Amino acid sequence: MKSITSIIALVAVLADAQVSSPQTQLYAAVLPLPPALRAGATVVRLTRESVPQLIRQGTNGLVCIDDVPADSMFDVRCYRDTFIPVVYRAYQFGYDPAGPKVGDEVRSGKLPLSKEATAGYRCLGPATGYNTASNTTDATIECWESPHVPFRTAAEFGFPDERDVPEDQQRTTPYVMGSGSYWSHVMLRHPPSQQPTAVTPVGVWRGTSVCLVRPSACNDETVVYRITQMKTPDSLAIDARKIVRGAEQEMGVITCRLMSPNGQLTCAMPQGVWHFRVRRDSLVGELRLPDNTKYRDVRAIRAP
Repeated sequence: MKSITSIIALVAVLADAQVSSPQTQLYAAVLPLPPALRAGATVVRLTRESVPQLIRQGTNGLVCIDDVPADSMFDVRCYRDTFIPVVYRAYQFGYDPAGPKVGDEVRSGKLPLSKEATAGYRCLGPATGYNTASNTTDATIECWESPHVPFRTAAEFGFPDERDVPEDQQRTTPYVMGSGSYWSHVMLRHPPSQQPTAVTPVGVWRGTSVCLVRPSACNDETVVYRITQMKTPDSLAIDARKIVRGAEQEMGVITCRLMSPNGQLTCAMPQGVWHFRVRRDSLVGELRLPDNTKYRDVRAIRAP
């Protein structure tokens, strides 16, 4: 109950609008925070090796990661100082926050992590949506809040799991991502201020493919998906590979149909049907067998 009470208190703070304060120094990294928390936040920038370099020392226990300059995305995020070491570690592993490597280190005790509720904040979108002169974002950048309670399940939170909330309701309905894992958190997204732009699944995605039927012939895998456009606008190809002893191993190419501008894909195979959906830099998928058994679950992040 202590963690749930903490979440309720966090939600009250998180309701502030994302408006720049004249008293706040112009750091893009603190934009996800409510104005009252920006001036006291620590700001860091990650090196090529994902080692944090201090830009500004703060006083309120929140640490914000500055945007990577000169790339196509504007991506800034803030977490409590007790939680952010797992985020650094995820970047060092190639950025798969819910992936098995970081989770294994947390469970073994190698990477300490408190089970208390902490707040996360993030703004993400195309780099063209951020104005460096005014340190502001436009409607193409989405910002959200995420109270984290490691290892708490969706049922324990009392919110629905992400996979149970339709995409068109996720901007107005709180839901849980990473249920039961160290990355477990409630997503509090803001309603769109304008019609959302089309989402493209084209690109390189890295993450995990987890077996849901045990015992069975399948194994949990670390995967790389390269999604490319085919001849027609609604046709795509996925070049699927798995990582074996540090190297990519081909699994095959499947053809898919883009079902909506929101990034929903369907890929039919003799063994079943893959369903994927894209949200910003996340790819979530599942393999359903011909009898509708859910056989695999995929979580991947768009690679730089």
